[in-house]
Amino acid sequence: MDYVEFTPIKGYEVIKDNLGSGSFGKTILIRDPSIDEIFVCKKYNPQTGLKKSEFFDTFKREIKLMYKINHPNVVRVYNYYLYDSAFIGYIIMEYIDGESIEQWFKKYLLKEKSSNEIFRQLIEAFNCIEKSGIIHRDIRESNILVSNDEEVKIIDFGLGKNLNDKKLSTDSFNRLINRRQMVKFPNEFSEGKYTSKTDMFCIAEMFERLLKKYKINDFKHEYILQKMLNPDPYKRYSCFNEILISLDRKEFLQLNISNDDKRIYNLFISSVMNCISTFVGKTEIEENLTTFLNGLKCNLEANCFNYHIENIPNLLNVFIKGQYRYYKQREIEVKTVQDFYDWLIDKEENYQNIVMKNIVNRLSSIEVKYEDDLPF
Repeated sequence: MDYVEFTPIKGYEVIKDNLGSGSFGKTILIRDPSIDEIFVCKKYNPQTGLKKSEFFDTFKREIKLMYKINHPNVVRVYNYYLYDSAFIGYIIMEYIDGESIEQWFKKYLLKEKSSNEIFRQLIEAFNCIEKSGIIHRDIRESNILVSNDEEVKIIDFGLGKNLNDKKLSTDSFNRLINRRQMVKFPNEFSEGKYTSKTDMFCIAEMFERLLKKYKINDFKHEYILQKMLNPDPYKRYSCFNEILISLDRKEFLQLNISNDDKRIYNLFISSVMNCISTFVGKTEIEENLTTFLNGLKCNLEANCFNYHIENIPNLLNVFIKGQYRYYKQREIEVKTVQDFYDWLIDKEENYQNIVMKNIVNRLSSIEVKYEDDLPF
């Protein structure tokens, strides 16, 4: 077997020699002088009383778990260095310029985002973690950061575990799982079990505790929180995605949709669909709000002196990732796109996300043809 060898020596400048310690590691702040970027470095350094050799595989497992997750609300891992013979290891991770979620709540009156928005980010992060086949198992305030841009970041997967691990019922780390701050406990704790639904309970327990401690009164999802907090795991939500569905349904019911809103939306989406004949083969619809808005903006800038969109495929490519057939003779007015863009850009983020989901649903109704169905 061939191997590619890289020079192992690389120097980092230590900026701060102690950012904190977890169950298996100590973190420091470093700078890579080659690219002038700041990172967090976590060193494998078990707590007193834990054998280095015994838990080194656990440290390596943390690296593997983090590499599986790619989500804006989960800390990114960039590199790692392992020295198996000496039981020494380092993880190079994203630096989060921010504070713990408790510190964020403590300064709540100074914040732009609401507890509802932070709660949703938490659920979206753990939905990704769950879909990646992972449980976190160390949910506490210090492991959930909020950046200066008020973006939630989940850190420290030192106690994380793969959901496919068959040893869940006899968990050797059960004694290490954080319970110090908790005032409510799930039934499965007494059975020595920990699943994704236990992550769900612990998130809700922590969030409810912070809401009460800092007297936050604008939280709108109390029913969802209480269902997550049911001591019986079978009476909680089946998964984090089910929570997101409940949040979307509730946010939709709270929307104030005017006749003018409906007119602008329907004129725009009808104009777009009127130009598309069929999708060809596997086709994805753009769901990223930022990408979508940037695409519309670029098309508007390119057509600012026109009455109609000059290049229809350029506009359709904002929506469609794949092949399609379109009607070359049909037109879309620039004003229709401009009115829609101006309308959407002024809406709140949850409103914008619901509009995006409606666009995806409408476009998904277009007929799909596969290559075998098409004439030569």
